[in-house]
Amino acid sequence: EMPVATAQPEKPRELTPQEKMESIIPALVQFAMQKANPVEVHDMYVEIISDEEYDAVADYLEDENWWENLSKAIPQMVPHKDWFHKLREIILAEPVEEEQPGQMVQPIIGIPPTARVKPKVKTPKNGKH
Repeated sequence: EMPVATAQPEKPRELTPQEKMESIIPALVQFAMQKANPVEVHDMYVEIISDEEYDAVADYLEDENWWENLSKAIPQMVPHKDWFHKLREIILAEPVEEEQPGQMVQPIIGIPPTARVKPKVKTPKNGKH
């Protein structure tokens, strides 16, 4: 059981994936409360986080216990379960560099292919590597 750490902006050590998720979830809960479009929220985050961070989030969300782990740590997520599941589908629908055969991502129900987010090109944004 990980104790829920209070947010300390300057931590000398690398955050664990769980802690990283816990640091961004409060902002996402705000979006969920405002019924923001998960696709738009996703696109906004794609612009501001590095590819490494994005990949770390995607890896975290591939764990089948992701919801249990996060909602236990951050109970205010629970009323917005559908919203977070939609956001997760959007993130996991992004093409991954190394495609594992046989792991086709289901299209997101209810969003026409044309409205889908553009594939994430693996070039470093703003020089972050």
